[in-house]
Amino acid sequence: MNLTWRTLAAGLAAFTFTVGPPARAGEILVSLSAGRAGADTPTETAKFQFDTSSADLVAITKLAVGNTATAATGGGSVFFGGAGTPVLLDLAGGGARLTSPNAPAGLAADLLTSVAPQAGATVPSAAALLGVSLADPTTNGNQVLTVSATSASGGTLGTTEVTMPAGGWWVIGLGPGDVTTPTEPPTGPGTQSPGGTPQTGGNPPPPSTPSAVTTPEPGTALLVLIGLPAIAIGRGAFSRRTVRRDKAHSPTVG
Repeated sequence: MNLTWRTLAAGLAAFTFTVGPPARAGEILVSLSAGRAGADTPTETAKFQFDTSSADLVAITKLAVGNTATAATGGGSVFFGGAGTPVLLDLAGGGARLTSPNAPAGLAADLLTSVAPQAGATVPSAAALLGVSLADPTTNGNQVLTVSATSASGGTLGTTEVTMPAGGWWVIGLGPGDVTTPTEPPTGPGTQSPGGTPQTGGNPPPPSTPSAVTTPEPGTALLVLIGLPAIAIGRGAFSRRTVRRDKAHSPTVG
């Protein structure tokens, strides 16, 4: 009996401590917009997202746009050029915007974080480093705006670009990204491969067919753990009764 209860307790402990949500790190979403001068609607947009791993800190360490820019949050704003970097942004409480001088004011709204940008601040080792550059004009006057994020060790976290029309404007938005756990693509009969080609090999089960369950409910696991020792005890009792009946009916020798 002692062995049975020890087995039951060990099974319950294993079930309890192996179930739990995975830990998630912070995510930063960087969005780019560019448009024609005097227009509020962007002509091109792009975005990328990266994992900060430990903190929601972003330091603008490179600004090569040929002019000044404005870093703004709900707590204040900073005007700076390439010589005014680094500028530290704390995005734990919301978002921030980095804009060209002629950007529409409406696109720089909805700044949620209350922490003001810090010009000339010391860059923490946990901060991601952001670089912004504007290429030389092409023959039609358009320029490519490139934004790249790197880690303190120099590893690339993400990059993207947009084309700004001649004499146009640009806006870079930064804020908390999507932390939804990615799911694996469906596989099996009736599903599509990553390339979009339907896979063959059978029909899907009818709606009334219950789907397979890979993780037992706590109540089910408890019943299974209790039921197995009970079955073992019942079999032992049945075996002892069988032996006694065999002895009672055995012929007496001599």
